[in-house]
Amino acid sequence: MGLGPVMARAIAGVNGTCYFLTSLVALPMVERFGRRPLMIWTALLQAFTFAILAGLYNITTYDANKVAQGFSVLMLFLFNTWFSVGWLGMTWLYPAEITPLAIRQPANALSTATNWIFNFMVVMCTGPMFENIGWGTYAFFACCNFVIILPVVYFFFPETKGKSLEEIDLIFAYAYEHHENPVKVSTSKNLLPKGGSREAEVILGRIHHEKVQHGEA
Repeated sequence: MGLGPVMARAIAGVNGTCYFLTSLVALPMVERFGRRPLMIWTALLQAFTFAILAGLYNITTYDANKVAQGFSVLMLFLFNTWFSVGWLGMTWLYPAEITPLAIRQPANALSTATNWIFNFMVVMCTGPMFENIGWGTYAFFACCNFVIILPVVYFFFPETKGKSLEEIDLIFAYAYEHHENPVKVSTSKNLLPKGGSREAEVILGRIHHEKVQHGEA
């Protein structure tokens, strides 16, 4: 961004503080608004933030435009806000919710390892990417959010807001039995039987019996 080393370190420090404070905002929001809306909207906002940074890259780096530099710093603060609200805690919460008890331990080990591997990749690749493709680095991350993360969450991530672990299992059991998309089942008010009801127990019982027959439980 064309900022000096002292200013860059100062901004990094303030940015880290804001990152921590805004992450606290997610605690009440995750149950009030739900997992899917937070992930979808923050992914969209992250994509727009990166797109703006890509457009400002040459102006801030080579022309040293002070207004553009200040706006770029604002975009970085906004990105950290969107990420901390929508994704920082969600990567730990959501995998633990949607995996059934029988595979929860290995599944969460896999999700945690994947999380740290991709964090490592981003840290190691970002510097060389800026050196070689410049503004394209921000464009790449904008595309990751808009083209990959956004549609994957929209089409494949069921809503788990306000649901017990049994009710989350019921989402997948009902979707499997009725050949429905789990996302549609989780967001519909009429499809899913109430957790603990006789119909719910029957569905879960049939799925468990089928797993036993196939040696999966």
